[in-house]
Amino acid sequence: MAISLDMNRTLRLSIVFAVVAALSMMASGSVRAQSETAKDHAKRILELLKQEKFEDIAREFNPQVAAAMTPQQLGEAWSRIKALAGDFKSTIDQTVMDQSGVTVVVTGCQFEKLALNYVLALDGNNKIAGLRFVPRA
Repeated sequence: MAISLDMNRTLRLSIVFAVVAALSMMASGSVRAQSETAKDHAKRILELLKQEKFEDIAREFNPQVAAAMTPQQLGEAWSRIKALAGDFKSTIDQTVMDQSGVTVVVTGCQFEKLALNYVLALDGNNKIAGLRFVPRA
């Protein structure tokens, strides 16, 4: 009888481990899919910057960013970046991280004169919660 109970317990534990493993793989796939979506979003916004479609970008601002930056101000900031760094040439790499419910995509960008990191923060509604260029280490 004790052998039978141990086998049942082992079987139950095996089933529990299998379910946990399956759920972990599904969650990992979901995180990967969200990461790819965020990367694609960042690429699209960068493309709109290069095309100087600041109104289109501003439509994606969350209320806080929209209150702090107009499309005209975004255009002026982009002009200053280009004056400092030169024309955009290519992307170097891209990473995604979660910071307290905000998805942050960091894209390394090679400009004519120097490399910068383009940082795009997306809120839970996939709206732009932040957009900036910073020196690349």
